[in-house]
Amino acid sequence: MMSVRSWRIRRLGIVFVGALVVLVGAIAASRAVGSTTATPGQTLTMDRALDITGFDPVTQIDFSSIYSDLQVYNRLVELAPDGKTLVPGLASRWAFSDQGREITFTLRTGVKFSDGSPLTPADVVFSLKRATNPKSAFGSLFGGGVRSIVALGPDRVRITLAKPFAPVLSSLSLWLGSIYSKANWLKWGKAASQHPVGTGPYELASWTKGSQLVLVPNRYYWGSPKPTVAKIVFKVVGDGTARALALESGAADMIDVVPPNQVAAIKRSGSNVVSVPGPAVELISLNENTVPAFKDRNVRRALAYSINRAAVVKAAYFGQASRARSVFPSGTLFYDPKGAATYDIAKAAAYLKASGFAQGFSFKLTVPSGGSAEATIAQIWAADLAKLGIKLTIQTLDQTTALQEWSSEKYQATIMPWVNDTPDAFEICQYTVSATKPTGVTAFHTGYVNKHATALAQEAESALSDRVRQRDYSAIQRILNSDQPLLYVVDTPVLYGVSSKVHGFTPNRAGNGNYYFNKVTLSP
Repeated sequence: MMSVRSWRIRRLGIVFVGALVVLVGAIAASRAVGSTTATPGQTLTMDRALDITGFDPVTQIDFSSIYSDLQVYNRLVELAPDGKTLVPGLASRWAFSDQGREITFTLRTGVKFSDGSPLTPADVVFSLKRATNPKSAFGSLFGGGVRSIVALGPDRVRITLAKPFAPVLSSLSLWLGSIYSKANWLKWGKAASQHPVGTGPYELASWTKGSQLVLVPNRYYWGSPKPTVAKIVFKVVGDGTARALALESGAADMIDVVPPNQVAAIKRSGSNVVSVPGPAVELISLNENTVPAFKDRNVRRALAYSINRAAVVKAAYFGQASRARSVFPSGTLFYDPKGAATYDIAKAAAYLKASGFAQGFSFKLTVPSGGSAEATIAQIWAADLAKLGIKLTIQTLDQTTALQEWSSEKYQATIMPWVNDTPDAFEICQYTVSATKPTGVTAFHTGYVNKHATALAQEAESALSDRVRQRDYSAIQRILNSDQPLLYVVDTPVLYGVSSKVHGFTPNRAGNGNYYFNKVTLSP
């Protein structure tokens, strides 16, 4: 699954630590509703790089929209703050049967939507049928194999899978698994995404497209803690430096997508930078269908060993990154850094000599306009490739055009960041080693096919043993290290700028750094 956040391709999924973890002990089935503890007049302003596209979880592809969904909707299960376990959400408990093919969820009692109407199994069935539709953009998050979703009486819902799918709970905890009011959705029809009614801690107050989004506490919120901030204002500020200056001056309380070169200045101003390590990796995608040399594995190996990752960390990310050691981001479950390519020009030269292109060749690398880090990567790499007799030409395109060239496979090589939705490895494998759909993205648009890796990925998705999954995903990473269809450069953190008067902002340490505001407080 793809989504773009400031030219960042996202990914799908979420975390499932034990193949069939069933949490023992349900959280209290009902909570007090009808009141909030919001402090009158308190407003939190967050400048974000992108505006939202609406509140339809099935169609969201950008982080601003997804993180806004997380504020107004809940899911049956939620990813815990530790990023490793799943906890009850709208479902107080669940149970697996039929060797993992059936999951029966018991819903909390007393939960209401933000319009005061009660949550029912019909709302859950309606929401999840839309989410799991194999024809939808992200149906692959559920393995493309949900047979049925049915209500069982007044408080239960059963999901039946075509085959065991280990990350199913992880996928349900994604924004995609958000539950909303069926009656409200049908009432508004095509405009429903602009009129969300959920059970989350906040609800929509206003949205001025291209300018700002305002959320206020949901007085019927069932969970704990209740929101204390009376109003959250998300302003759209596309320029990273402008966002940083707004934070430093006090015009904004928080910002997202902090430019690495602004980290030091933000800290000097007295604000904090919250770094979420592990969810992202900077990849270079090689199109084997447009550059004949890329079909040669020894050429790809030479390219992998020609990247000076340490220099990139210092010059492009100002130390706010680390050398990548796998196509998988370092925070991914079943990550295995053994056997990674390192910077070694002598080894790169030896691989090139063993290839069919020993005299060198030329190719074009696309970088997005405004992507200063990507441009620096390209410049550093071009200098080292020249030592091997390989000519790299840097092409700068606007982000939309660059993405279109990549998705239509008209590019030669491009820098394509990947950001996990979840640390579960199934997600990135669906994009990097799958030789077939359902993702619609065949091997990250590289033309690369490895049937053994594809088979291992399919086996790992269905395995209900972490031992088996680790074995398979480690084997896949060894194959990718040998074949190098995608070149990994650096692991990059998700960075937020936060004023010193903001307390309790704890983005999830796994997934992609998603965040909630019901635990956030503001000092005067």
